[in-house]
Amino acid sequence: MSDDLDEMFRDPTLRRSFTEKVGGPPAKAEALPALPRDMKEYEPWGQMAGGRTDEGCTVYGWFDGTTVPIATDFPWRLYMGCDLYDDTELRILLPHRVIVIHGQKLDDLRQRLRRYGVSFIQQYHSGIWHGLQCEHAQVTAVEILGTNDTRKHLK
Repeated sequence: MSDDLDEMFRDPTLRRSFTEKVGGPPAKAEALPALPRDMKEYEPWGQMAGGRTDEGCTVYGWFDGTTVPIATDFPWRLYMGCDLYDDTELRILLPHRVIVIHGQKLDDLRQRLRRYGVSFIQQYHSGIWHGLQCEHAQVTAVEILGTNDTRKHLK
């Protein structure tokens, strides 16, 4: 009992900090992930730096003839699968809508979607990325089919 009283009434400048009382210094924060790659080069899909692929995926498109972006996203818990048609059309199946991705060489995207390894998909825009070579994978259009069959074309 006397030890508690001594500790309670000792000089306040000698008091221990909260972290010392509960077990030492705070744990060091984890290093931040690397900055995103140079966006001067078009990437049709991938993982955003610092983006968590366990949460979901964002699909980016463009209003017709502009550089105004449109984005829609879906959480992985609603992802029901995807279908690939001739490596040029991929359909992402969700309970409330279907996102149709048009492009070329989309098989890699299908495989990554199956492993939840994508945090973004973005449509190519010639006004932003110049000189895309035909042998690379690309997303040329995004189509969102809703429950009302309202079609949103992003070209």
